[in-house]
Amino acid sequence: MQHRHQKFPYKDGVFDKVVAEFVIAHLTNFSNLMIESRRVLKKGGVLEITTNNAGFWGVFGSAFYGNYERVNGRLGHDADKQYALFTPISIKNLCETYGFREIKCSYLLTAQGRENLTPLAHRIFMRILTMFSRRFSPHILVIARK
Repeated sequence: MQHRHQKFPYKDGVFDKVVAEFVIAHLTNFSNLMIESRRVLKKGGVLEITTNNAGFWGVFGSAFYGNYERVNGRLGHDADKQYALFTPISIKNLCETYGFREIKCSYLLTAQGRENLTPLAHRIFMRILTMFSRRFSPHILVIARK
């Protein structure tokens, strides 16, 4: 999806759900992802996007000091290049711009399906902190309907 007009290799309106887990921030042309996702979704289909929260204290502080890529490298993402950071408001606006509706944003403590890799005490502590501040939630989950 790096090319400006690259299409998904599917017909229009064939999927009930399109999932983009930690993808959108790595694309130089994320508008193409939005256009193609909408095209291949059936009427009423769901787009589910998970991405890093630009408001998370770790991302915010690192980006502010120009160290975001270096921090990602320490976390084991050596070849990771992010071209955009999103907040719930910015990604909701992006979904609206491309014609999605019923957009719901929520904060995630860990990537979906990976909760069991985090110790229980840490998950409980992070959940409590998240209730008080968006700065403690590293990820955003967006669910939008066509």
